[in-house]
Amino acid sequence: MIKYLKNTQDKDCSFLILGKCPQKVIKLVLMNETSLPKDPLSKITEAVLLAGIIAAPLVIIPIFTNFVVTSKLLLLFISATILVGTFVWKTIRTQAFSIPRSPIILPLCLFGLSGLISSILTTQYPTENLLGMGGVYLSAVLLAVIGGQLLRNRSSQLFLNTLNIAAILLAVTTIQEYFGYGPSFLINQVLPLNIPANGSFNVSGALFIAAEVIGITLISNLASVIVSKRIKPLQMIVFPILLLGLGFSIFGILPGKVATPAFLPPMASWQVAVSTLSTPRTALIGYGPESFSDAFQRFKPADLNLTQWWTSVVGQGSNVPLTIVPTLGLVGLAAWVFLVMRILKQTSSVVKSQTGLVTVILSILALQLLTPMSPVLWWLLGIALAFLIANRENQRQTIVHLMKFSYLDPENNIERQGVAKLAPVAIPAIVVILLVGVLLWPIGQAYAASHFFFRGVLAQQANDFLGMYSGQQQATVLNRYISGYRSNYAVTSLTAAIAILNKENASEAEKREATQLIQQAVNEARAATALRPNDAQAWQVLGQVYATLIPFKAEGADQWTVLAYTNAIQNNPTNPLLRLQFGSILYNQQKFEDAAVLFEQAYNLKPDLANTAYSLANTLTALKQFDKAKVVYERTLTLLEPDSEDYKRAQKELEVVNAEIAKQPASPTEPAGQTPQSALPSSLVPPSVVNENVNQSSDQAVDQPQTNQPRFGSQNASDSAQPN
Repeated sequence: MIKYLKNTQDKDCSFLILGKCPQKVIKLVLMNETSLPKDPLSKITEAVLLAGIIAAPLVIIPIFTNFVVTSKLLLLFISATILVGTFVWKTIRTQAFSIPRSPIILPLCLFGLSGLISSILTTQYPTENLLGMGGVYLSAVLLAVIGGQLLRNRSSQLFLNTLNIAAILLAVTTIQEYFGYGPSFLINQVLPLNIPANGSFNVSGALFIAAEVIGITLISNLASVIVSKRIKPLQMIVFPILLLGLGFSIFGILPGKVATPAFLPPMASWQVAVSTLSTPRTALIGYGPESFSDAFQRFKPADLNLTQWWTSVVGQGSNVPLTIVPTLGLVGLAAWVFLVMRILKQTSSVVKSQTGLVTVILSILALQLLTPMSPVLWWLLGIALAFLIANRENQRQTIVHLMKFSYLDPENNIERQGVAKLAPVAIPAIVVILLVGVLLWPIGQAYAASHFFFRGVLAQQANDFLGMYSGQQQATVLNRYISGYRSNYAVTSLTAAIAILNKENASEAEKREATQLIQQAVNEARAATALRPNDAQAWQVLGQVYATLIPFKAEGADQWTVLAYTNAIQNNPTNPLLRLQFGSILYNQQKFEDAAVLFEQAYNLKPDLANTAYSLANTLTALKQFDKAKVVYERTLTLLEPDSEDYKRAQKELEVVNAEIAKQPASPTEPAGQTPQSALPSSLVPPSVVNENVNQSSDQAVDQPQTNQPRFGSQNASDSAQPN
């Protein structure tokens, strides 16, 4: 029964009893801020949020692979986990929780839910999504929603002051980098990373990100000064430092400078996003938050092969909407648009004291429409929204009260509170410890794996093969769900095996070890494709592994090579290098017709690549199609430097072809030695089985070759992807 209690003693409160049962009662209490009790846990929340403002652009931990970005992701996940634990502690201890009646709470939750759904439903193994942008989206939402609920300090000036400190420190470190004494200098003293001291390194992740953070802070201070019509003493210090730091940052990202950013052209991003809508599943939930690169490889426009992007694998679109569509689908885009509209509505009417905070939020939203979004700005946006939710004037709260568990004492026929005495401390402590442990354990394992992989990279730089192998092995053991770890481990294992097999007088024990390493390489490479079946790079590595085994007469290796490269090409159909590599393998097997098909396709995809033209000319020569070979050799010479050794070699081979043409009798319609006038015929050789496989649609991808798997790769790929 629903009942309104109108005659309450507290004029600031009204109670709504939604339901009642023998064990618990849920109440919703709508109350003003003046009626909220003091909460010491808000101090923890405030400390986590303010520390995040400093950590997001500044803190790095140089013990991980790609340590600048990885450090920030780790700290972001930890801060979100701490807030979740704080929220659970308070809820259990007080047996109630409050929900701010803010218009952006619902769209925030919907956006976080869309990221979670896409992370889980787009792949059988969501680890990479949750440790990547999927985790960033979820963490930013948790910071905003839980932080806004727990935060009790209603002063937005605290946020701005902390942001000013962070921006000043960022500006100082940016300037120091130009003079060779910045953070990179200190890191190089400790680790053999050899970070260039030319101003390109930045603790925020990139010089462009530093310009964004400093610029946002500067604009927010200007807005505060304009609205208040006075400048504060702190701002008099902030302005010149920020202007100087912004100047150095902008100078470093100008065209032709060391840190010039490269953003995917908007039209290419648009084509990738629109192509994602071709199937209902990807149209709704995308390819996954961390899988923009998969969508980009699948739908990359062919005209990008004539630009600097032809070998690039891009992780984000040209802006946030064009990144969300391929990764989160239309569901994620709708949630993001809903969130932006609600934020604009809420910030349309703010008091003067919140001008700086609102300016930060609006500036970040504007940047989302213009540029890709880094985890740093997502982190700062989540914190800013938390302060916005907590600082809304006269905001009403929805308080959900949960009654204590009780039981009926049969002897005395009375109701007793079973956990009343333990509830204040013991129960919330146990629950929070378990919850935080459950959340932090996989995070800790994942970043421990990143650390060991980083140690392997350092060992590789020191030419320590055993150290590199050990580091990759530990990384794979700790986190078996990262395809990049599995692919690298496969290549390293195969390298070790080939080195043993190439030894003179290798012992039987060494040969057995080589066989085990080959088995391991195959299983690891296949596991990478199982983890990310839409990743062309994973299939390419698998193809390289099998192709390396062909000279050793491994049974079925040639057919598995065809399978792997076929899947790689289907997942990246406009990549000329995949066809060039595949064609070279077939050429070495003297399958010249099939090789010519692939070389022609590679040439058509990138006609200014000399290697494809030269390979095609050689193959046509092997097929004794000398007239066509001459055309392609002549084209090859136009792509080479006249004084290079490659030019001289191609010129000699052209002379041989001309000699062969001169030996042929003249045809009735064409004099001997005359060559076609067109640059390259559209079809040089008849279709083949390889041609049909490569050009079929991705939905028709070949899952297995017709022959049995090689004896050293009998383990199923999905099984090998499972953790031990």
